Amino acid sequence: MKAATMCVFTREEWTRGLVDMGVDSIGALRSSFDELRQQLKDDDAFRDFYSFCFGFAKEPGYGVRTLPIEVANQMWQLTLADRLKHLKLWTTFLDEKEVKAVTKDVWDMLLTFANDVHADMSNYDEDGAWPVLIDDFVEWYREKNGLS
Repeated sequence: MKAATMCVFTREEWTRGLVDMGVDSIGALRSSFDELRQQLKDDDAFRDFYSFCFGFAKEPGYGVRTLPIEVANQMWQLTLADRLKHLKLWTTFLDEKEVKAVTKDVWDMLLTFANDVHADMSNYDEDGAWPVLIDDFVEWYREKNGLS
């Protein structure tokens, strides 16, 4: 639907989305859910969806490039629960550091982190182009686990 605002669908967004999906009835809409779930198994399609979620979840007027941490945490539960092995630790870390908001860069790079970094973080490249918050998380994780 490519809705501009969370929980709000304009008639145009709704109609455009249904047309794009080839849906012309309630039955066809119900039948399309399995196909939509299948599409999210494709890494490129999921990345597009995940990136869209940041803008979709932003509160109007909160900031152009940030998402309140409470909203980000809920969106991560919905989007990354099966992809980020350390999601619970990540949210604990953010709570401990009293992070108030996340940037679009952190949002996007967290998916890259989830896809590319091993569960034990042994292949994490400290010299890579990671946002500072993710660097800090890895350092925090290693200290907590006696790996530093």
